[in-house]
Amino acid sequence: MKTQTIFKSIAGLAASAVLTLGFSQRASAFTLITDPGDPYLVTSIEDLNVAGTLYDVEFIFDSFDNIYGNVGNVEELEGSTPTFWNNTALGEIAALEVMGAMGDSFGTWRVDESLLLDSFMVIIGSRPSPFSGVVSSWYDGTPSLLIDGLDPGLHSTAHPMQLPYAVFSPASTPEPIGTVAILAGAGMGLFATRKGKNAKNE
Repeated sequence: MKTQTIFKSIAGLAASAVLTLGFSQRASAFTLITDPGDPYLVTSIEDLNVAGTLYDVEFIFDSFDNIYGNVGNVEELEGSTPTFWNNTALGEIAALEVMGAMGDSFGTWRVDESLLLDSFMVIIGSRPSPFSGVVSSWYDGTPSLLIDGLDPGLHSTAHPMQLPYAVFSPASTPEPIGTVAILAGAGMGLFATRKGKNAKNE
């Protein structure tokens, strides 16, 4: 009986580890990647959690057309589609997560040696004629690191903007839960094997 209790505990701990890591993975910590020559200038964010999905985010100063490979009417995208295209609500959540990750110390845009801004844009869709060649976004255009303000905006697709685009892609970090699941399975299997042996001995 004592041996069975021990193996039950091992199996229980392994199963708990799976549940715990599963929760931790969904709420996993992000990583700010900064410029090698400027420790407060963020160039990208790894493993940012947006509504339960992890994304890598890169801040790019360029035009929408160049970043996403669009060569014609923005209502008929020829290139890649922004992650939150036509999803205003999720785009807003993504923008808020970016602001939260940056905090009050980090920025995306070094104007000069003494001025660092945390402005950025998250693209959420297009605007039909007469706004042809225009995309809409959530953007943080406030001038201070200590003040965050999220607003809707319209931006030309052909011309680079002063603010960087926050370009989202699926996170490159592998899911760690598989290893723990294997350990849990091994613990359960070990318990079942031991229990079978004990039953034969009885």
